[in-house]
Amino acid sequence: MSEDTARQSIDWLYDQGCRVLALKGGERLRRPQFVHRVLHYAAKKDFWIYIGTNCRLLRPEVADQLSDAGVAVYNIAIDA
Repeated sequence: MSEDTARQSIDWLYDQGCRVLALKGGERLRRPQFVHRVLHYAAKKDFWIYIGTNCRLLRPEVADQLSDAGVAVYNIAIDA
């Protein structure tokens, strides 16, 4: 997914009254800069942001960036 497509999707969700964004499918943290920019965009629109991850790529600097971007909850999957 491109950043433009992600922003358009967030805008569409916003227009529908949605204020929750859950990143699902695959390991989202493979593209940490992309995720940071997209989540920051969603957070500015007052979305509540949830990320599911196996934490293999959740390094301290990535966690700090995502927290700054507005991530509300991490769900850690230890069985995958």
